[in-house]
Amino acid sequence: AGLVIAIDDVGFGRTAIESMMILEPEFVKIDRGCVTGAAKDPAKSRTLLRLLRIIASLGAEAIVVGVEQSDDLTFLKANGARLGQGYLLGRPVEPEFVFRLGAASGAVPFQ
Repeated sequence: AGLVIAIDDVGFGRTAIESMMILEPEFVKIDRGCVTGAAKDPAKSRTLLRLLRIIASLGAEAIVVGVEQSDDLTFLKANGARLGQGYLLGRPVEPEFVFRLGAASGAVPFQ
């Protein structure tokens, strides 16, 4: 029991990093703009890897959003991402269904 903090839509920008440092969240959702196509874009993949390292160093769990291509999923898994959202992992469902499953973030663990 207690309070769980999650930060949504983290991407590029200093404000998100400052928020993570101040709030000390348990979960950080990385915006799809940083995720989609990262496997094929060296600049995007470097930025995503930095974000994953920052999130891990804060003791938070990253949730990557926009996992729609198998090469991105392979890249994410190889680089330590464990939770994600995206059409490759499953179609959107009603919030009531997600809460009944006990997965309040809506994230799916990578297999």
